[in-house]
Amino acid sequence: MASFARLLESPPALHDLTDDCTLALQRNLTTAWGVAANYLAHSARVEMPPETVLNVFQAFTRHISLPIGLDDHSKLMTLPYNW
Repeated sequence: MASFARLLESPPALHDLTDDCTLALQRNLTTAWGVAANYLAHSARVEMPPETVLNVFQAFTRHISLPIGLDDHSKLMTLPYNW
């Protein structure tokens, strides 16, 4: 579980700003990541399936609309399978 907690520590990196993906949107994603990561850090179990982890992140980020889409965000998609 310690390796999972380390994966949760760092949110997705900020990238170059565009008209569709502002700093405010990127900060919203970072905040949502922090809340979801905190929730998972305290409630995750070894037997928790990767899909559950992904569902938690999607629930906390559902209100954020980035042009690339949260489903396409590589860190969000690979995190549940990396631990």
